[in-house]
Amino acid sequence: VLLVNAALAASVSGFVSPSSSSALTRNIGLATKDGFHPTSTNHRAISSLKAAQEDNLDVFIRDMLKISGFVYDFRNIRNIVKTNDLVTKKRRTGWFRSEEYKVEFDTPALVLTQKGAQEVDKNKFFKYTVTPDAIKLFIEKNRKWFSEPEGGGDWTFDESASEKTDPFVLESSIKDVMQDNLKIVDYDDEFSTNDGGLVYAVVVNLTRKWVAVVFRGTVGSSDIATDQNFNFDYDSFFDSEYI
Repeated sequence: VLLVNAALAASVSGFVSPSSSSALTRNIGLATKDGFHPTSTNHRAISSLKAAQEDNLDVFIRDMLKISGFVYDFRNIRNIVKTNDLVTKKRRTGWFRSEEYKVEFDTPALVLTQKGAQEVDKNKFFKYTVTPDAIKLFIEKNRKWFSEPEGGGDWTFDESASEKTDPFVLESSIKDVMQDNLKIVDYDDEFSTNDGGLVYAVVVNLTRKWVAVVFRGTVGSSDIATDQNFNFDYDSFFDSEYI
């Protein structure tokens, strides 16, 4: 690529480009005032490079779409755990009978980091990194507490706590993400509800060498009202952090 740019620069600047018999021309191509004319060999190389770049872009876009969807799903899982863990509930066992039971998720620290012994970092919400492997393990340990619509969709809490052996649709997506060395270094859904609010994730893919900051989009009436408000907002949750 550098040789191609050098040849083009020489032609534009008035320098004499290599003759058609030179080694540079035979291996790269000939630069003239009409443009750059690659050799057949180099033309194939350029085409291959372009195809590889397009493939990389396609892979990157697919990765971003997966992570974007994950931001929604992960918030849903965490919300079910935070809302129901260690809560005593009642369920019907007959027409006029019910029984109390206590919800206890197995190893919630796999997805909720705030009760960890690690020190709080004022620059992030997570106390420690979470991986797709940890999320998958949490789901396998707690599948009975979740219910998923047929064909996939938003999970809900399963009050029946029925044992389930078949994996959820979401698990296949997580398994797909696990092919890369991916880490969720931060995820903040503290100021969020099912009707809107702030949700974002910072994800690092060490295999493909990219970092993504992903925000949840508009999901409900609260977000819609915010989207329609174009007034300046002078309030902040973090006024004390201003210098």
